[in-house]
Amino acid sequence: MREEVPVAIGASTTPLCILCEPGSRAKNPKTALAYAIHLKNCHKSSLIDNGIYLICKCGMEVRHEIRNPDHSRKCNGDQFTLHRM
Repeated sequence: MREEVPVAIGASTTPLCILCEPGSRAKNPKTALAYAIHLKNCHKSSLIDNGIYLICKCGMEVRHEIRNPDHSRKCNGDQFTLHRM
């Protein structure tokens, strides 16, 4: 089993995009789902391509940009941490 090493942790903040230039004018994603979609649309990449996954404050792991209606009803996904696989 791989060790899970947090890349960025913040209970009330969201991680910055790992592929955007620091200080760039690009808007950083505000939710876990938006982060996955941002990687796809802006960088032609994915969470898996970069060896990362997201954990929402409710405990759900996001490894793909799959929309989950049950998760949307549970929380708004705006507090998450970024982890290396």
